[in-house]
Amino acid sequence: MANNSVRESQLICHPSTPPFMADHIDVTIEASSDCRLRVRFELHGDTETLMLPLIDEPARRDRLWQTTCFELFVRRQEGESYLEYNFSPSTEWALYRFAGYRDGMAEEMVDRPVITCDFSERHFGLNVDFVLPDKWQSGPLLLGLSAVVEESDGTKSYWALVHPPGKPDFHHRDCFALKLEAPSAA
Repeated sequence: MANNSVRESQLICHPSTPPFMADHIDVTIEASSDCRLRVRFELHGDTETLMLPLIDEPARRDRLWQTTCFELFVRRQEGESYLEYNFSPSTEWALYRFAGYRDGMAEEMVDRPVITCDFSERHFGLNVDFVLPDKWQSGPLLLGLSAVVEESDGTKSYWALVHPPGKPDFHHRDCFALKLEAPSAA
């Protein structure tokens, strides 16, 4: 796979939602010239108390963010529209297109992403491999990376590259903090 570009980032926890079990979350994104993204979210901490949904058939599902879920937001530098991907440890997923900030939500049709997971006592990793929708294959693109982490006692923490003031809000324009050159030219 020629012309790959790799970006590494670390998510930070929203100050109003401190976790008990998670120490940090690393994210690696590999973009290839065929507009394929490979993303790895790796949560470090005591995974014994991590709440994970049961593995299910890979399928599109709504409301995945109500428990442990990893997310990727995509938008262009110009314009207000963006995409929201949800990736669950259950192997379920969702993709939504928004016309503007939390406005005009619609399902985006794409081929199913491939989700795999691995874990130990000190880490949980979620890997996802997918191709960007045709209309999103030119760039540069701005990405928002985020996660909802639920613990067995019901505690939820909210993680992102950047948090705007106020409550956690992954849709906020400030959260699109990682620049990705045009995947087709990566």
